[in-house]
Amino acid sequence: MRTSVKLGYLLFALLLSAPAWPQAAPTVTGGLGNVSDETRMLIPPPVSASGYADWVPSERQENFLSAGMVVSGAYDDNILVGSSTVPVSDTSYSFWPTVSFDQATQRLRQTYIYNSGYTFYHHTSALNETDQNASANIGYRLSPNVTITGLDLFQKSSNVFGQPFSYSDGVLPGAPQSQITSILAPFAKRTTNNADVQLTYQFKINDMVGVSGNSVVLDYPDPSQAPGLYNSNNFGGSAFYTHRLANGRYVGAIYQYARTNISPGDLQSVTDTDRFFGFITFYLRRNLSLSFSGGPEYFATTLPPFAPAHSWKPAGSASLAWEARHATVIATYSRDVTAGGGLLGVFNSNSANLSVRWQLAHNWVAGVAGNYFDTTNAVPSYSLFNPGGSSISASPSVSYTISSHLQVEVGYNRLHQRYNTVAILANNPDSNREYVSLSYQFKRPFGR
Repeated sequence: MRTSVKLGYLLFALLLSAPAWPQAAPTVTGGLGNVSDETRMLIPPPVSASGYADWVPSERQENFLSAGMVVSGAYDDNILVGSSTVPVSDTSYSFWPTVSFDQATQRLRQTYIYNSGYTFYHHTSALNETDQNASANIGYRLSPNVTITGLDLFQKSSNVFGQPFSYSDGVLPGAPQSQITSILAPFAKRTTNNADVQLTYQFKINDMVGVSGNSVVLDYPDPSQAPGLYNSNNFGGSAFYTHRLANGRYVGAIYQYARTNISPGDLQSVTDTDRFFGFITFYLRRNLSLSFSGGPEYFATTLPPFAPAHSWKPAGSASLAWEARHATVIATYSRDVTAGGGLLGVFNSNSANLSVRWQLAHNWVAGVAGNYFDTTNAVPSYSLFNPGGSSISASPSVSYTISSHLQVEVGYNRLHQRYNTVAILANNPDSNREYVSLSYQFKRPFGR
């Protein structure tokens, strides 16, 4: 598993050191393309490695170097989620030095964000922690017909809320994922790294092909803090073909392969998945897209001491994105077979995501993010060991820009998880958190 974690670090380092690998920030229009361009094709969400970004376009500023500090205070009504039958509440204080770099040209767009967090608890000092977050979202047009993109998200934390919310640069997937959304052990130390690289080639005015590779690593360095959860290493690749029809319609096909390795003690569980999907995307307006994909999915898994299992399952996804200058709405749904993410086994999964951000006035931005995830064991004989479970979260927030350098944000986080066979989550799975943060940023523009 340590080798897998090092591989994730290496992928991230390569992305940071290779300015010829950047990726456009994901948008409704599919990155570096433009729906008004009659020759340049977009990359439809079902086959895009970048997904959707959950910020309001008017919030984004290009070509700058930024540094700052986020200071926040929070109250949590259950800091020891799942660890005891009696909830324990506490207040915490966090400090987040942050640095970011953004550059956009006609052929290149790259965004890097790094922050380290220091959190102190008023009564429960044993939970005091240091967190690390880094992201690279980069893309480069090698020629008029060839584009290479990359996305890497790294996090080292022992707090499910281990990020400054105003600068999370969150990305929602537009396509089904073979890796389970990580089960959240709120105060267990963990390291995650998610890396994607994609190459696309538009070989005709209305035809495009592409290939991609990805790696997802999840590591709990102290298993005693996460009983019932397991390290996983997921890697895979895909290939697609898409054809542009009239009136902003894209159709195509995609093949995806993934392998997930889970190592509980001396045992090893391996799950292979193969997907064969057709898809269609409608760009109904310049700022509105709707996508559907679906097809058969095959999985083969081993989980000693059980007998190996394999089967075919139906899978698919749907996504909607609407983007105006002062608002963004993103909704996604997927049904597929997944493995990893902390659970041992292979599961039928249903997941839904919603992100809404709205600039209410010149200095006011409101937002809400929600997630639902449900799993049932895909192999009946494995169900006695782990039948699955579900999780739901919601995070509304409001921010006010005091000046060009100063911003305040108030928010609420609700988390509920139901996994009866996961010891760390079996008791008191609910958590409610209220926070207020004050951020100071200094930006230096360049390239103007």
